[in-house]
Amino acid sequence: MLLVRAGVVVGLLREPVGGPLLDHVGGLCVPAGAQLLGGDRRRRRSHLLDERGVGIGVLHLLESVLVVGLDACLAHAEDLPGPAPVNREALGNAGVVRTVDAHTIQSTEEPVMQFGIFTVGDVTPDPTTGRTPTENERIKATVAIARKAEEVGLDVFATGEHHNPPFVASNPTATLAFIAAQTERLLLSTATTLITTTDPVLIAEDYAKLQHLADGRVDLMMGRGNTGPVYPWFGKDIRDGIPLTIENYALLRRLWREDVVDWEGKFRTPLQGYTATPRPLDGVPPFVWHGSIRSPEIAEQAAYYGDGFFANHIFWPASHTARMVGLYRRRFEHYGHGSADQAIVGLGGQVFMRRNSQDAVREFRPYFDNAPVYGHGPSLEDFTAQTPLTVGSPQQVIE
Repeated sequence: MLLVRAGVVVGLLREPVGGPLLDHVGGLCVPAGAQLLGGDRRRRRSHLLDERGVGIGVLHLLESVLVVGLDACLAHAEDLPGPAPVNREALGNAGVVRTVDAHTIQSTEEPVMQFGIFTVGDVTPDPTTGRTPTENERIKATVAIARKAEEVGLDVFATGEHHNPPFVASNPTATLAFIAAQTERLLLSTATTLITTTDPVLIAEDYAKLQHLADGRVDLMMGRGNTGPVYPWFGKDIRDGIPLTIENYALLRRLWREDVVDWEGKFRTPLQGYTATPRPLDGVPPFVWHGSIRSPEIAEQAAYYGDGFFANHIFWPASHTARMVGLYRRRFEHYGHGSADQAIVGLGGQVFMRRNSQDAVREFRPYFDNAPVYGHGPSLEDFTAQTPLTVGSPQQVIE
């Protein structure tokens, strides 16, 4: 599967090598079942943001095969081909793409590709055995997956935030801090930080603390959440979702950037002479993405601040995603942060691949039928027809 930004090929998902669970992405071995997320982002050096955007690709690996696949990848590492060649003429002025093998990352200039793992923390029955892991097993497995991600040379590990069963991702900072203590290079991120139902004062404190513990290896992805009952659990009204997002993020930015804050808004008690502690590491707040499935207001917010915009290209048609990204790019340029093609965009596409389509459908269907992220609604056939999910042979995925 090709990942393309501004006409530049930045990654290639090849046919399986080294075993039935494995694929090869620019020299990197990963499980065959994966969500492929791609886009642009600013990259931090010594906790500072570079002036230019950089390419990002994130692999959301289906966790039912993840650990087995990565273990097998290590076992077959010597059989893997080297990093994929870079067509420098095709790159033009876009810079040099970082290529990856099973053990090392070779990097020269920005922009680069990044690969990683993103979990929503769902507790789902194993489709091969029918057994449902305990919450303790699922939490420990999340940490093991993050450690394995760094071991095989992946760049990013991200976790979502959910406060309802069957999820165990209620406290991303605790999870990421524990992982930070056991890793050295892995960039740690949230796949969603609920800016609507979480006090921005708490977000400012918690993620600045996480920055210090992780030596700056921290990103955030702001989101409103898609579970209606969560709002009243935290004293909020889902009908205020957009206003909460706008007001809370405006306060969060001030808390990170101003030593003393006087503030009054609609949704929380006023602040007078307040200082959030600890302060961001080296005075530089974590990089922020704004994630959205369908809300143009969020694309506008990301563009206004010059932050990253992550369009959830998982459950909606490509035409909808293109409209959202186009809006963000235009407004990013309008607000003077750079040209539209320099906007910091993240995208996604889901893939499960086998050598033939029959095997792919047969193996993926049990996971699809059991995973809460798919909502137990449309059939697999309807879902693949209406969304970016592709289940089939390599040629079907490419097409």
